[in-house]
Amino acid sequence: MTASMKYRVQSQVKKGRREEESILYHSRLAEMGEMVGSIAHQWRQPLSALMFIIEDIRDAYHFGELDVTYLDDAIDECMSYIRFMSETMDDFRNFFSDQNLTRNSFSLSINLSKLSKCSTGVSR
Repeated sequence: MTASMKYRVQSQVKKGRREEESILYHSRLAEMGEMVGSIAHQWRQPLSALMFIIEDIRDAYHFGELDVTYLDDAIDECMSYIRFMSETMDDFRNFFSDQNLTRNSFSLSINLSKLSKCSTGVSR
C-alpha cells in the first residue's frame, strides 16, 4: 500500500470515528432531553398538590384553624410528595445510567399504590 493510500485510509477512519462520536453525543443529548421532559411530566401533579397544601396552610392560619397537629399533618403530606419526586428523579437517572445493566425488580402493585396516593391529592 502506498503512503498516499495509507494516509487516505487513516483519514477516512478518523472521519468515521468523529462522525460516530458526534452521533453518540447527540443521541445522549436527546436521551437527556427526554429524561428531563419525563421528570417534568411526573412532577406536575405533586407540585400542584404542594401548592395546594401551602395555600391551605395560609388559609388555615387566616381562619384561626392552624395548630401544631394541622401543621404536622401538612408537613408530613408535603414530605411524602417530595420523597415521591425525589424517587422519580432517581428512577429516571438509574434508567438512563450506563451502569444499570442488570434487571431490577419492579412491583406493579407498589408503584400503582404510590401513584394512587400521589394523584388523590390532599385529603382534608
